Amino acid sequence: MQYSFVDRILELEPGKSALGLKHITANDVFLRKSADGPALRSCIVAEALGQLGAWCVIAATGFRLRPVAGVVGEVRILGEAPLGETVRLETKIDSLTEEAVVYHATATVRGRPIVELQDGLGPFLPMEQFSDPEQVRRHFAWIHRPGRPPELPEGRAVEPAPSEVGAAAPSDRSDAALPGPASPTRFDRILTLTPGREASAVKHVSIQLPF
Repeated sequence: MQYSFVDRILELEPGKSALGLKHITANDVFLRKSADGPALRSCIVAEALGQLGAWCVIAATGFRLRPVAGVVGEVRILGEAPLGETVRLETKIDSLTEEAVVYHATATVRGRPIVELQDGLGPFLPMEQFSDPEQVRRHFAWIHRPGRPPELPEGRAVEPAPSEVGAAAPSDRSDAALPGPASPTRFDRILTLTPGREASAVKHVSIQLPF
């Protein structure tokens, strides 16, 4: 299972700030049922913010140090990260030493804040004790693609079908997990559809895709 949640880094000022993206696709394994349909669990959005901050630190330390799970002074859950959307992640470093990082971060969907972190603290471990430095460098080179955040057009999210994810028992709980990831070949948003004639759709290339 893939536990990396930053699909792309758009802007990076090592040791100071970073801007990134997380695509919400039917292949995410941490989707939950919400009142408006499937959405990514807020704790995973918060984790994506922390991971973006970690990349900011890793780049600043020349891949010598890696932040590990620490503490957060305050977490504000303000909205959902619906299926088919792209979450804009922004992390800013408040202080950075050889021992730890302090940061704050915000996740937004279409300009609306959905998760905010304040006074996050992450202590460091030597990279060799956590991950293979060369593998981390390759991962960073893959997702660090500077550019402007893409404008996601309006459209209808394509929910996982029972035939793709397996039959799920009916549940009234809004936090009930979906039964599993959908086929990686499905689209994420249907933009236009004229049955029998033409269609346009969005397919997010997420780090979660098995291919």
